[in-house]
Amino acid sequence: MTPPTLDVATMIFFLLTSYPPGLVPGVLSCRESMRVVAILSLIAVATGVPIDALSNSTRMTLDEKIEAETESVTADRHVSALEKSRDEAWHNARGTLALASSPPIRSSGVFSLLSAETDRFGQLEASIKQAKDEASHKRRVAELAGNAWDAQESQRLKLLRLEAAEAGLVAARQAEAKAREDEAELLHELALEKARVVV
Repeated sequence: MTPPTLDVATMIFFLLTSYPPGLVPGVLSCRESMRVVAILSLIAVATGVPIDALSNSTRMTLDEKIEAETESVTADRHVSALEKSRDEAWHNARGTLALASSPPIRSSGVFSLLSAETDRFGQLEASIKQAKDEASHKRRVAELAGNAWDAQESQRLKLLRLEAAEAGLVAARQAEAKAREDEAELLHELALEKARVVV
């Protein structure tokens, strides 16, 4: 799949018209909202998934974050294992070359011997390069997943603060309305008491 092209116009359009589930305009600052959009954009480029599909999909779970990190660690270990195999192959190749030189092999067998070793190391190096590219990809996905999770948690906490503030505002308005009612009642009683004629 060809990664989507994300130009400035697309980024602005997405920011103004689409928000990840639970992302309410005003809950995050403009800079934080742009950070969430930027993370989604980077994940879209890294995975080849369109950014609108990411924004409309289910929000990231902790299990998905852990899975991305686990895959990254596994990919790094695979690279280390291949490099260890290359070191062992070189150790064995040195022994083979030493045996071939004592007594010396015929000159006609040198090319065949070296070609076999060259082919083997060529395959090892190709495998290592592919594994390193895969590990780099997994590492980037894990990094973006971690950043997306952190941004999501930050947004969730801000939403909780907003809800608490809104509940506090409702309670404050109710208290203010009750105070006005009490004031009005007392002023009414005061006016009646002043108007009462004492006999």
